[in-house]
Amino acid sequence: MKKLLICLAVGFGLLLAIFANALWWMMNPEAPLNFSNPIWKWAVRMYGVTTAYQKSDLAFLMSSAAIVLGFAAAVLVFRRSRKRGQRKLDD
Repeated sequence: MKKLLICLAVGFGLLLAIFANALWWMMNPEAPLNFSNPIWKWAVRMYGVTTAYQKSDLAFLMSSAAIVLGFAAAVLVFRRSRKRGQRKLDD
């Protein structure tokens, strides 16, 4: 039951973060026009983005993927530190 509640809390936090991300991109759609990152330029070329709306959608997609990867990394670090703490108690 405890694991289910933790999973629900993490899922809700992830949904909230992606919703806030979507809201930010709706309020600032011109932001990706000023990007000069080589990874951004590569993604624009790879996906064939030409219009400002497509660039905004691509930026939302990439930032949402970064949020999901960040949440996954945080969960893995938490689980690893928790297991390490249990191992120290067993010794």
